[in-house]
Amino acid sequence: MNIELYKKILKEKGMTYEDLAHETGLSLGCIKRIMAEIAKYPRIDTVQAIESALGLNEGARSPSPALSENEETLLRYFRALTPELQGVAIDTVRVLAGVPAGNCLQKKA
Repeated sequence: MNIELYKKILKEKGMTYEDLAHETGLSLGCIKRIMAEIAKYPRIDTVQAIESALGLNEGARSPSPALSENEETLLRYFRALTPELQGVAIDTVRVLAGVPAGNCLQKKA
């Protein structure tokens, strides 16, 4: 995720944060928090939606860091859960991490 690049492209395209929110399906508040670097760890699909709306191709996107052994284990366990339990796990981890609800982790419906 490269916020300065995002801002540069927005300016070049004459897009506002409102335009970006509309193009991505994300809330305006979410876009503002990401662009102000308040939301430091948005979901990868959120970043992909922003990069797609800005016209960044796969080669220009920020590289994904390799997962640690603990992250790989957590992901393996997570994938073994039912969708309902995955939701519970996400909520639990959000609370444990001290991340407030509605912080750009999910697209608006």
